[in-house]
Amino acid sequence: MLRVTCLALAGLFVAGTAFASQPFTATLGTPVAKEQEVIIDTIAFRCEGTTCSVVTDSPEAAYDISVCRKLSHKTGSAITAFGTARKSFDADQLAKCNAK
Repeated sequence: MLRVTCLALAGLFVAGTAFASQPFTATLGTPVAKEQEVIIDTIAFRCEGTTCSVVTDSPEAAYDISVCRKLSHKTGSAITAFGTARKSFDADQLAKCNAK
């Protein structure tokens, strides 16, 4: 019985960890010319095509309008989506991100 309980708890932990670590991405309005790494403050993004993915250990730190704005400036593109599947910028936040 104890073994079954431990296995069930281990399964929940692995599932919870995978669920919590969803990829944080930014979608660009225009693609980057070539694959590049963009550093904003302490957050590293790897950009390819129209997708920039956070590649640092703390992707939740990227969820900030100033980070979004700096990424837009460094890539030369408007940001059309920013966040994870569970938590992403709404239209107002995207407008602030892309404001000149």
